[in-house]
Amino acid sequence: MARSSEDSTSPRRRGCLMATLVIVVLGAAIVYFVGAPIRQAKQREQVLNDTYGWAETYAPRADGSIPRERMDAFIRVREAVVDHCSEFQDILDEVMLLDEIESDEGLPPTLKATRSIRSFGKMFTLGPKFLAFADARNGALETEQMGLGEYIHIYLTVYGEMLAREDVSQYREMEEAYVSDRTLDVFVGILENQLAAGDSTGADVRLTAVHEEIREEIRALRSGSRSSPWPDGVPAGAEASVAPYRERLMRLYCPGIVKIELLQKNRGLRFDG
Repeated sequence: MARSSEDSTSPRRRGCLMATLVIVVLGAAIVYFVGAPIRQAKQREQVLNDTYGWAETYAPRADGSIPRERMDAFIRVREAVVDHCSEFQDILDEVMLLDEIESDEGLPPTLKATRSIRSFGKMFTLGPKFLAFADARNGALETEQMGLGEYIHIYLTVYGEMLAREDVSQYREMEEAYVSDRTLDVFVGILENQLAAGDSTGADVRLTAVHEEIREEIRALRSGSRSSPWPDGVPAGAEASVAPYRERLMRLYCPGIVKIELLQKNRGLRFDG
């Protein structure tokens, strides 16, 4: 999914900061895809895909409403992963600190080196922390009998307005603070499944307005005119489901690590043991 040219040149993609984060994430990815504990975590995710289907196959209710029991299950998954949030944010803080150290011409070289070494040391704990997060998320999904498609759908539905404000958060320059292109593609597929579910029920005037909003959302996401879904709020059916949980959901939102939160294994990468 193409992004707008304005987005591709935004301040959050500054060279030094992004180069540092790429190195750290690359190191984490190597750890993630090679070690035995990692294979175990990915096997758990494969079980989710085998049981509930790949994320893009998930089909929400035609009217967008989310059953109360599924909202309760989503809340429990969020509670299982929220403790990992501050640990990732600490690492993002170190990345930003490194950028500040690099640009501070008045900092003595010895002190600059000492602080840089300390920051790099903390950053390279990302691999184990990432593994712990993935295991906690996938384990909670397994317990709640929730596939990644349902999780992504509810996450982007309930946090759309929060995601739209990442541009003014302290992590606004971090690539990991934003929804990935792959996840947006998955979400568009889920919305298309929702439209198809409505079509299969026959003509229903109650769905007309909701489905027009969904079609407009799909057009906006495909065009790249917005980087996250539902920035101005969700259609009425979904809003009625989310409203009773809004305060709890806001407390369980983790700025800065959205891409990590919604990460999925690639097709074809099977770890069957």
